[in-house]
Amino acid sequence: WALVWAILINFFASITYTTPPSVSLEGKRIWLNKSLPIRTKDILLSKLVVSVMIFQPVSIICSIVLSIISGCGIAGCIALIVLTSLSHLLFSMIGLIFGL
Repeated sequence: WALVWAILINFFASITYTTPPSVSLEGKRIWLNKSLPIRTKDILLSKLVVSVMIFQPVSIICSIVLSIISGCGIAGCIALIVLTSLSHLLFSMIGLIFGL
């Protein structure tokens, strides 16, 4: 059941990412950010961190609740949390790349 719940959580999380719009909304004004004494890498990393901070707690809570409801056990719960956390981080990074 852990895999089914992971797929379900990842599906709903993958349609609500904030990283692509946060980069593409800057559009013509991206030169303002690039002219600041902050590295572009730090700006993009901050967008990634905000996305993770918003969705990661919700993902962890959903994983724990669904593990308890389905009776997956400790190993299933840990696997579900790790799988959803890693996939969320991966999707956020891909969103940053596509938003550029």
